[in-house]
Amino acid sequence: MTKVRQYLYADTSQGIKWTELIIGEYSKGDGEHTVDFVKKIMEKNPQQRIIIFGDGAAYHKGELMREFLSQVNGDLPREEWQVTCHLLAPYAPEENPIEAVWLQLKQLIRRFTNAPCKLKYNE
Repeated sequence: MTKVRQYLYADTSQGIKWTELIIGEYSKGDGEHTVDFVKKIMEKNPQQRIIIFGDGAAYHKGELMREFLSQVNGDLPREEWQVTCHLLAPYAPEENPIEAVWLQLKQLIRRFTNAPCKLKYNE
């Protein structure tokens, strides 16, 4: 199954306003792909501080991610970090509403097909 990363962009210039959902497709969920995805978010949003909410998967808090965050944030005080990560419970639709959308979509696909669920996206 293809692993998907998602990013909901918030414009905070006038309070929080969710403006964009970015989805990236990767062959598997791991630290290398997580770091790559965060780099893409940073490239899309230069000169902006980034806050990432992850579902608590081991690779979201693994060595590769910690090394990357240490490199990006350096010795800056926490309130000035370029990238800040917060971990949510592994499946917590009340904290991360898109989890419920993914679950319903996967159930719908499984109900009407015999094939394993594989999500794709178009750029």
